[in-house]
Amino acid sequence: GANRNVCIGGQSELIGTCALGIWRSMVSNPAGATLDSIAPGQSLVQFSTQASGMYRFIFSINEALSDTVSIVVVPNPIISAGEDFGYCEDLGLVTITASGGASYLWSTGQTSTSINVEPDTTTTYHVTGYNTDGCSRTDSVTVTIFQRPSGVIPPIDPMYEKETLQLYAGDWSDGLMYLWTGPNNFTSATRNPVIPNVS
Repeated sequence: GANRNVCIGGQSELIGTCALGIWRSMVSNPAGATLDSIAPGQSLVQFSTQASGMYRFIFSINEALSDTVSIVVVPNPIISAGEDFGYCEDLGLVTITASGGASYLWSTGQTSTSINVEPDTTTTYHVTGYNTDGCSRTDSVTVTIFQRPSGVIPPIDPMYEKETLQLYAGDWSDGLMYLWTGPNNFTSATRNPVIPNVS
């Protein structure tokens, strides 16, 4: 058979041309390969997640005729979809970018390196990245959607100029900080600020 590459944790079937032949692993092979006979002249080699390097397997018939197949264990790519992040609802499209692979397949079905998403609830996106040998690894990124605060400012009764004005923010859901702005360059981070000498 032809020499080949196999991904870490993968397997490969070794098929000899004679049912009398036997497959065996060379003593000099690195650790991490298990060879099991599955049929006359055929064996299955399973590589562990710790396997690394080149492995050679000999097919021999009556200890006289033999041939060798080399298998190189290829590491899986290191795929990253980035850190989890969050943003406020209704902000529109956001871009998620994967790295570490030669090609990608997202849980959305898209195959580009970067995808645009617009979730309306907290969503986890998965991406599987492949290297040029077809080995793969999966990563995910969670996009958390933050609800915008909502509330109503109570009405203010008319008043005379130069009086003291009390502003009330009212009741807000999900409100942690407040920022008032108004005429004459007025700003305040107080929830219920007081404006003396109002105009």
